[in-house]
Amino acid sequence: MLVRDFMRNWNHAAGEQIASAEDALRKAFATAPWIATAYLADGYIRRVKGDHQGALEAFSRALDLNPNLALAWARKADQLVFLGRAEEAPAPVKKAITISPRDPALGLFYFIIGRAYFAMGDYDNAIDWLRKSVQLQPAVWRSRAYLISAYALKGRIEQQEAQAALSEYREKFKNWRLQNIQDWFAKIEPNPHPGFATSLQQLYKGLQTAGV
Repeated sequence: MLVRDFMRNWNHAAGEQIASAEDALRKAFATAPWIATAYLADGYIRRVKGDHQGALEAFSRALDLNPNLALAWARKADQLVFLGRAEEAPAPVKKAITISPRDPALGLFYFIIGRAYFAMGDYDNAIDWLRKSVQLQPAVWRSRAYLISAYALKGRIEQQEAQAALSEYREKFKNWRLQNIQDWFAKIEPNPHPGFATSLQQLYKGLQTAGV
């Protein structure tokens, strides 16, 4: 239960929640080290603690134990982006989508692959995938922010679809303007990998251009 709650709220987890989740995981590993979802949870914990390489290894271990765990494929891809290896990320996300094309987390899968293309500077592909993510997760600001930034960096911000996306973002996410986004990333990623830091600067540049 602790690990499940942690996994649902990991971006906002408090220190005591992390400690409780780690204790639960130690017990899980001691009694059933072959359970793939335990390594998935371990990856989340390592991720929120800033151990990106450890998180990548945990997600990979989960896949060794259960190659059909779609969420682990997607989370592995996300870790590759955080580690500045965005070019490696699309393949595992597409694997996740192939395994579970109607997955409840499909909107997240689309966001991860969209952010990977964004980090590579492939804004056309980023726009395609991020639009799909927004359609499935209309209440999530991150997909929309990356989408608007991609439009701006591609020089498409004046197009009708981009203006519609920008207008809706301004209406629905008044508390997620550029400075708020910068503060949020500074909190959750105080020491980002240089490759990811570069993509964040591009995100901010696009949002500034768009007037977010």
